[in-house]
Amino acid sequence: MTSPSPTPLLLLKTRNTPTDAYATYFSSPPPSAPPPIRLQPTFLPVLQYTFHAPSLSHLRTLLSLPAPSFPYGGLICTSQRAVEALGQVLEEVSTTANGHRPLHNEEGDNQAESPRTTHTLQNGQSATHQHALAIPLYTVGPATARALAALQQRHLPRCGVHGHDTGDGAKLAAYILAHYSSPTKDSPAPPSSSTSSTSSTSSTLPLTSNAVTTSAARAPLLFLVGEQRRAIIPTSLASRALDAAQRVRVDELVVYATRVVEGFGGALERALREGEERVGGGGPVWVAVFSPTGCAEMVTALRGRRAKGSGAGRGREVCVASIGPTTRDYLRAEFGFEVDVCAERPSPEGLAEGIARFMRERGGGGDG
Repeated sequence: MTSPSPTPLLLLKTRNTPTDAYATYFSSPPPSAPPPIRLQPTFLPVLQYTFHAPSLSHLRTLLSLPAPSFPYGGLICTSQRAVEALGQVLEEVSTTANGHRPLHNEEGDNQAESPRTTHTLQNGQSATHQHALAIPLYTVGPATARALAALQQRHLPRCGVHGHDTGDGAKLAAYILAHYSSPTKDSPAPPSSSTSSTSSTSSTLPLTSNAVTTSAARAPLLFLVGEQRRAIIPTSLASRALDAAQRVRVDELVVYATRVVEGFGGALERALREGEERVGGGGPVWVAVFSPTGCAEMVTALRGRRAKGSGAGRGREVCVASIGPTTRDYLRAEFGFEVDVCAERPSPEGLAEGIARFMRERGGGGDG
């Protein structure tokens, strides 16, 4: 008897190198993977990224300061591109301090020398002033957390990575409010020059602040962001429902810009046709969307196909899963488009569990 074909899963994201957690999970599902369907992943890059040079230069200046002069009490990185920007700057700071190029590449090489070796200066001066930072690094989602943890271990060993299991921006904001106010956490006071430093650069940099009245004893947080983002975290931390002592000032520094890959809409159309040919009416093609960017092209490609099947599961040619509530809510608000699944966790496991639950509840699966 012929084994049923796996269900096509179009992942609207760039495949990470050298390994990608989604490719690994769906190509060789672990024994704990949820039944009843097998998913065959195909990656469709949606976004192109460019780093903002003036912002990286500003960040480089900040990270070159002695730790007591660093004007922020913590960093927030909620995207892998923000982590990449931070990593690029940390490498440049390290290289400049050492007076030579480091022996590893920007992707992070497991064979590279340890931070202790990397940051030994030939002239006898300390190149580890960035290592003296003892501030929280806040993030969300396992993939971004892993990337940030690698940088932390290499460059910022006195910092801790927090919030990786919160799942979305709203939950991370709630976590920051509780954690950053904790008496057991070191929350350094801002240096006397922090205010003037921020105001002097805000007119020339894409640097914005939630501009709240906060406790003078608590340093603000620096949030590394892209040009397109939602204001959930800064707004939540500045809520008027909070006492002034609870509010946290957040400065957003735009370190990268995104745009849709040229030809993405056509590539998605072709991938959908190929997926439909593979399943031959035996089940839906699944599309997993990871970001609001590119949603317009996706909606254009999907509207006609989803209209052909008014029901769910087998009655619909294409089903859509969102990696989290931000993208789900964006699709609903901007296009009136409802996803079939919103992953409870922004991970391969969370995506697979959501799809499997959807198919079980509707009595259909790609394996027949």
